[in-house]
Amino acid sequence: MDYRNMSMKDPGIGWVSRYSMSYIAHLCGEECLIRWKNGMIGLPELEHQSEQNLRHAFAVVGLLNETGSYYSMISTRIQYIDTSLNQNVSGSKHSTGKSDAVLQCQSLYQDPIFQKKLLSASDEFAALDRLIKVGISVNRFQQEELNACNAG
Repeated sequence: MDYRNMSMKDPGIGWVSRYSMSYIAHLCGEECLIRWKNGMIGLPELEHQSEQNLRHAFAVVGLLNETGSYYSMISTRIQYIDTSLNQNVSGSKHSTGKSDAVLQCQSLYQDPIFQKKLLSASDEFAALDRLIKVGISVNRFQQEELNACNAG
């Protein structure tokens, strides 16, 4: 689907594809996004540039479900930033309650068959899924690198 002439708020493109494109745009960068909006590149190039940025342009690639190690990595990599000074910072509960509809939705999205259908229905979501795997790989490499530096 060509999104260049559509608003990212257009309900016709679907929230999964819209969210995926928004996240890919953040990873890709402003210059990359401008080239995409002007029709100079497509989704494969956006994904490639985002992957290169994950591998080479971020001092620390953190994972949302591992915030403790992320803050430790920041303090180690960028020594003038002491994240231990923010001891009172903590996440808050998600505003979504635990209604039957929410639990059904969570169950649906955790179903591997549904996940495969979703990946095949949205090229953008499939690209984001691949980028998340790259991010995890980069995070693991960075953790090993920082641990080796601290050990020596």
